[in-house]
Amino acid sequence: MNNTSITRQNRSGFTLLEVIVAVIVASIMGTMLVTYMGTSLTRSAEPVIMVQRNAALTQVMENITSDYRELMAQDQNPLTTLTSRIQNGNINDPSDSWPDYGYYSLVQCQEQVLESGENSRVLWVTISSGNQRLTALFTQ
Repeated sequence: MNNTSITRQNRSGFTLLEVIVAVIVASIMGTMLVTYMGTSLTRSAEPVIMVQRNAALTQVMENITSDYRELMAQDQNPLTTLTSRIQNGNINDPSDSWPDYGYYSLVQCQEQVLESGENSRVLWVTISSGNQRLTALFTQ
């Protein structure tokens, strides 16, 4: 009898109860970590997407501004021509004679006449992509 009590005392390792407790504690800690960090990890790409949309929208507005400058040198009524090009800018038609500005949603393209001044006509253009908006004013 004395021999069996000595062998039990010299055993090394963990008991089943210790392993179960360690697994439960690890799963609780893992759940807390995922709950705390989960939202940060899944939404971490949103700022990058916003910057990409903003850059694309800025490029579209630069394309429109470049076309406006060309129209100012060539066309007698550049605001009317620019208005029609902006309103029909997303239609992919190979027979179009105007340039493709890029992808955008037109929010507002309205021509206003001011009461006085040398530049009496103003074209107010607002375009959007997702939740990003960009506004520009063109005068004649």
